Amino acid sequence: MKYVEKGIISNIVYDAFRKKLGEVSISEQLSWRNSLRHMYNVLNTPTIPDDSGIAIEYRLPYTSKRVDFIISGKNTDNSEHAMIVELKQWQEAKTVKGKNSIVKTYVGNAEREVTHPSYQAWSYSKTLQEYNKIVQEENITLHPCAFLHNYLIVGKDPIIDEEFFEIIREAPIFTQADAKKLRSFIAKYIKKSDDNSIIFRIDGGKIKPSKSLQDSLASMLSGNQEFIMIESQKIIYEDIMYTVNHLKNDTQGKKYLL
Repeated sequence: MKYVEKGIISNIVYDAFRKKLGEVSISEQLSWRNSLRHMYNVLNTPTIPDDSGIAIEYRLPYTSKRVDFIISGKNTDNSEHAMIVELKQWQEAKTVKGKNSIVKTYVGNAEREVTHPSYQAWSYSKTLQEYNKIVQEENITLHPCAFLHNYLIVGKDPIIDEEFFEIIREAPIFTQADAKKLRSFIAKYIKKSDDNSIIFRIDGGKIKPSKSLQDSLASMLSGNQEFIMIESQKIIYEDIMYTVNHLKNDTQGKKYLL
């Protein structure tokens, strides 16, 4: 909290990031400053312990993907919880017809197709649930959500289109006017400090698939989804399925003369 108040939080994150993972762009450092200021406003309340566990830019093991923000703690019954928060600078988004959990927005100096923020948070949470031994065996409950702090919803907005209702139920989405709602969501589960132990234990947890490969393969052959796709994997998969479906429809709509 004190680093945000002093205006040096992005410097602190940058120094730690550089030592562990390497260099990062100026634009990303600026995004840290902006997003973490908004998270400070959410967490600056007596209802959430000041000494809750915090992780910023937490890298998922054996991937290049990073969770923007994690806050951990205990409930009144001493059950352990960690909130997985995906932070976005977005101001608008568009739906993409025919592609599941994909939206279009302006990122990286261009309009691009990306995963819906709720899907992104949910996929990170599921990855930890399914492959982290500590999360599995010590009953740490993960709660994914997305915070689009620059995004103002007016009327029926594409980011909360009905096609996203299912994934939003799994990972609630909070926008510019929802800081108090996000605060309440976090405070619902985190009422006591965990002395930062939850995040340290997760970080030290061994990789252990929660299902046997045999069971997963059998389920996949029955048509069920078994493996969680993260960001670029999901985008590529949806591109392929979109192309296949269009080719199938084109073929069915044509008559060939022999």
